[in-house]
Amino acid sequence: MNDQTSVATVSLNVAPINDAPEIAGTNNLSTAFGTNLNLGQITISDVDTQNSLSTITLTVTNGFLILDGEINNSKSLTFFGTTSELNELLDGVLYQPKDNYVGVDTLIVSVNDGDPLGSQMTETSTQIEVRENLPSIVSGDLSKSLNENADNEIGGLVQSSDNDGPNNAFVQVNDCLLYTSDAADDLLCV
Repeated sequence: MNDQTSVATVSLNVAPINDAPEIAGTNNLSTAFGTNLNLGQITISDVDTQNSLSTITLTVTNGFLILDGEINNSKSLTFFGTTSELNELLDGVLYQPKDNYVGVDTLIVSVNDGDPLGSQMTETSTQIEVRENLPSIVSGDLSKSLNENADNEIGGLVQSSDNDGPNNAFVQVNDCLLYTSDAADDLLCV
């Protein structure tokens, strides 16, 4: 038998591919009626373009986007910068629900990495729940007799609860408007 073996050297050129940017922090977004939501929990990343310029666009349908307190009724904002610059900008963006709006709003986040070798874009659509701000519920012994010309101990008689905000309540008793809150143990006449 005559076995013959050949050996050859081959050079391979592996070209890098442009990975698409990633978007995180878009789950479980919610706010109470009439309350702004900071969108700083949304972040972007891209292994290819940490120091290159990218573009991010945020768009909502039933509210407005505010950057650094500047209210201009924008439904869409677009920013250019590095990944770290864009993440820093996102921390200053607020979502403001429309007046009297309760329900689900759609937030679309689009990121384009701007790579000259063939840009990649990632887009995600998520929901922002705008919850109704329910009133406080007042309970307790509201039937206690008060002596007009005497000191009356009424602390602890009235409690309030609020599932979507601070526990506070106003109760009218004779000529006094009583106020109770999480921060106060007793009722205050205001």
